[in-house]
Amino acid sequence: MKKVFILIMVLFPLFCSGQYEYLKINNVQSWGYQSSSIDSVLFEVKPKGIYTEIGMYFNFSTRGCSFYSGDSLEVEMLFKLPPNAEVIDMWLWMDDTIIVADVYDKWTASQIYENIVDRRKDPAILYRYNYDIWDWYTYQYMEYTDFYMFKIFPLMTNLPRKAKITYMVRNTESLDKVQSVSLPANILALSNLSILKNRVRFFPANNMSQPVLAENPSGSFTQHTSPITGTYYETDISNLNNNDALTLTYSISNLSSIAISDYVDTVHAENFYQLQVKPGDLFNIPISKKALFLFDFIPGNTLSLSGSDLLTAVKNDILGKFDEYDSVNFMFSGFVTHQCSTSWIPADSVSITNAFNTINSSLFNSYSNLPTLLTDGIQFIQQHNDIGNIILLASSNSNGDFNQANDFIDDMNSIIGTSDIPIYIIDLNETTWPQYSIGNQYFIGNEYLYLHLCTQNSGENFSITDDNFNELLTEVISKLGGFFSNFDMYVTLENGYTYSNFDLFAQSGLAYFDQPAQKIGKYNGTGRFHIQAHGQLPSGQLLVADTLIENNIIQSSDCITRAMWAAQLIRELASQSQTNSIIHQIIVTSMAERVLSDYTAFLALEPGIGSLDPENNNEPIGAVENMPELSSGISIYPNPFTDISTVSYSLSANSRVLIEVYDVMGKRVAVLADTEQEAGSYSLVFHAEDLAPGIYFCKIAINKGDVQTIKMVKN
Repeated sequence: MKKVFILIMVLFPLFCSGQYEYLKINNVQSWGYQSSSIDSVLFEVKPKGIYTEIGMYFNFSTRGCSFYSGDSLEVEMLFKLPPNAEVIDMWLWMDDTIIVADVYDKWTASQIYENIVDRRKDPAILYRYNYDIWDWYTYQYMEYTDFYMFKIFPLMTNLPRKAKITYMVRNTESLDKVQSVSLPANILALSNLSILKNRVRFFPANNMSQPVLAENPSGSFTQHTSPITGTYYETDISNLNNNDALTLTYSISNLSSIAISDYVDTVHAENFYQLQVKPGDLFNIPISKKALFLFDFIPGNTLSLSGSDLLTAVKNDILGKFDEYDSVNFMFSGFVTHQCSTSWIPADSVSITNAFNTINSSLFNSYSNLPTLLTDGIQFIQQHNDIGNIILLASSNSNGDFNQANDFIDDMNSIIGTSDIPIYIIDLNETTWPQYSIGNQYFIGNEYLYLHLCTQNSGENFSITDDNFNELLTEVISKLGGFFSNFDMYVTLENGYTYSNFDLFAQSGLAYFDQPAQKIGKYNGTGRFHIQAHGQLPSGQLLVADTLIENNIIQSSDCITRAMWAAQLIRELASQSQTNSIIHQIIVTSMAERVLSDYTAFLALEPGIGSLDPENNNEPIGAVENMPELSSGISIYPNPFTDISTVSYSLSANSRVLIEVYDVMGKRVAVLADTEQEAGSYSLVFHAEDLAPGIYFCKIAINKGDVQTIKMVKN
């Protein structure tokens, strides 16, 4: 009981703090660990159309730790990436040699990694790490997704280790004149000591400008040219203290209303395409945005965003995503609402710059007057022809009580009356109090109020706890221009067809005029791409668009377009019921296409250890065969098999034998032996008639210490 109590006391602060990411160094010869530091980081950003490729280079060291020379150490980092991220590569440096990781099924990768660590070799492993934790605030289990576990062994006290992780993230601003990409600043914050050297490198595509960091707009990027990588811009952000957000922005000139690129894979004789178009542009629908920004911002309730950061982000998004025929205005909560203008402000660059010259963070207060702010905002729009959207940016948390919130909503609806005023809210509150239990659900701060206020007024509610502010504001702005209640888009060729298509937009529900409809697929044939689209307006009117894309606007892409397609295939398979056959298909696709899944892992091995041989049932070459502890003479035949397979093995001495079979989820499905056996040869029949086709693992343990795991495939 004492040991259990101590464990609870150690873990309780971790679970309650909300800090589920970490970076540490383990001493594998004991249970000891210490917080680790990163010596240097380099982010490489490469826009690739629908996705942006981001490469992360790390140098890990024992700086700040107190390990002894000769300690056997392991780097362990648990970190989070955006929900739409797809990990596509991992490298490990050994001296000056780069080891490119292979993709394994997660079971095999974990077994190899742990066995190698036991034998003091050099591996690195990366896999998704989703888990549930009891939340002491809401008294329920919370699911944490989009986490990744990364380990490197060994780390020397006098020698750092270098690694690279590459992922791609979807670009939802791909057709905007100003675009941005959020970098994983959360990883920078994991370093125990300040990072010594921290850089960002940007590789522009066609017509892209020199980038700017939103958190450091005065910082300069210098241009470089490499004979291998071409032109890029680089800046040093080692002195940037804000590790809560890191947003790279850049502009694009001569922007086309349709963006399309193709990739001809000569190795596999397949053609891929990626297409992006805004639905409103397909039907030549004029879009005019009117947005009234309401600020009910209490600085002490938001940890990741200062008042000046908030204003800078809003200004940049207006300049990048509004046109001169759009309109905005600004109001600030206070004892009396501060209104920037008595009329709509044109969204041209001069007018916006002049407006923000009169605005600063001194307008934010330490208290909220949300009822008055919303009332004044609604009445402003009503006084200007009932045309406009409200965007409430609020970190207040004092109106979340059930009765108070319902009275609040009733009063607001009474003021709105017959007006149609969509209300969009970005909840900037990052405190965890007060909490309310309403209808068997837990709400923090004003969550209940915001949810129902938006629902009843044609808007949406977003929270900074789900994404960074720049991403949330971009999504809100893209919804201001109007929408189709139904929309669909088909792509063909003049002399051919497309197939294996994936739509990265909602085929049911609302399709916003200003949000890119993105499509990835394969094609066969020649001639121009042909778009056929159908849309239904809220009024019920049906629209039809028929567009031929001239070949001279098609850009050439690279193999990352194939990776984009593979990522969508894996997501589609993962959305289905996870039977063994579906899981098998996910693993096969992930390994073939080098796109990480829930069931696979990247594993980099020291030269000479070997890799997985697809002609040998994906068993390790060298890594297992040369381990003297393993028993000899173990075989499984046939493998792959249909219903029955035979496990044969020999014992050189009397031994305790345990032979079990597991599925890919780690569930034990059979026990073939659990007994003492004399020296000799044995054969056991594995009956799998009742098991689904897919991948299984036969685990053979001799004397509870000598363990071998062999992969089995049922057809």
